[in-house]
Amino acid sequence: MDHDWQVRMGDICENFKAILREHDDDGIGDSARLYDRIDRAFNLFSCGEDGYVITTMNGALTKARDALTKNREENFNEIRRDMTGWQGEAANGFFTYVNQLDDGLNIMVDRIDTMQMIVRAHERLVQRMRADVLDLVRKTLAGIEAAETDGWEVGLTVVGAVAAFAAGVVGSVGGLPAWAVLGVIATNMAAAAPGAVVAVDGADDELGVMVRFVDSAEGLLHVIDIERLRIEKAFRELTASVTDANLVEVRPDRPTVVTAPDFRPASFGMQEDVQSGHATPTNTTDLVPEPKKHADGQFDRTRTKDGKERDRYQEQGSA
Repeated sequence: MDHDWQVRMGDICENFKAILREHDDDGIGDSARLYDRIDRAFNLFSCGEDGYVITTMNGALTKARDALTKNREENFNEIRRDMTGWQGEAANGFFTYVNQLDDGLNIMVDRIDTMQMIVRAHERLVQRMRADVLDLVRKTLAGIEAAETDGWEVGLTVVGAVAAFAAGVVGSVGGLPAWAVLGVIATNMAAAAPGAVVAVDGADDELGVMVRFVDSAEGLLHVIDIERLRIEKAFRELTASVTDANLVEVRPDRPTVVTAPDFRPASFGMQEDVQSGHATPTNTTDLVPEPKKHADGQFDRTRTKDGKERDRYQEQGSA
């Protein structure tokens, strides 16, 4: 959470509540009833990131993308070249596996691009939200100073902010392959129905202005929620594309390498200068043992609609 923004929102919140305390006996009921609503509004306005955390997340995703793409074509070409002359059922199974790995890396790059798009959409929403919050605060303070207001509209920049951002992405990523989800998810984000600008009536005294502020703030939060749900839905769609039945697309099943009865596992090793530091195979039934599984992640275990437990992502670690 952005500390400076959080402090700023806290200061404004306390200032507004102090103004309310001056009107505890104005005859419309205890103005303290509005305190909790103001607290809730500013607590939510304090949420979100548009600075260091966003930059850090995008940097980590870019680093992951680079790790997947660096020398990828060269490395896979070397693997295929090393397989020259290897024939039979085992060779065919392994060659298929190599191609699936290559495809899986392409898919993972697309998923990282999509995650970066979602992170940028969140940043855009936070920026627009904060602009509208400050606009509402300015209008409220002006109304308090004048002890009246003709009314106002809020949400002018946040309404449709995520949809507009996603539409821009759609326009820039045409011609993607069928396995890519970037364009599909961006299109879904752009297509959802937008919210509406919040309009409030005027008020003829200071307390009335404060009441209008509370109503406006809650209306703005509803508009923000509509945009936020676009991002949440996009993230769920992205998650679904690499878990459960789709996991095999990015982590294909390991091939079964069939060997003859007289096969010597050690002969399956690499050249001596390359093999150094790596264990020479000894098992005739599984040349490359299945990696040991790590423990489940914090959010890995979920339940289906009928209450059955499921593991969204089958952990796999180094052997």
